[in-house]
Amino acid sequence: YALDYHALNLIQDCLDHHINVVFMLDPDAMGNKLRDKLNHLFPNIKNVFLQYKDMDPSKKKIGVAEAKPSILLKLLSNLKFDNNDNLSKKEMLT
Repeated sequence: YALDYHALNLIQDCLDHHINVVFMLDPDAMGNKLRDKLNHLFPNIKNVFLQYKDMDPSKKKIGVAEAKPSILLKLLSNLKFDNNDNLSKKEMLT
């Protein structure tokens, strides 16, 4: 896996401007590897963990794109941040 320089800079820019960042990665070995690397680079970031049971059983792949939308909204709406902000519905959909 490769970490895109532009993406890393974007994450850092968000953090520098006190914009909440959440990592939601696929629940497979590659997703976990990437999560570990990103959490090392950005230790104060929130993580959302999907489980295999959260996947749509009609899909062949296992990943964030295949997760049930209701599960994604539930996971994101339960997040709490240090600044007491919750993600708005608009933020969840972008």
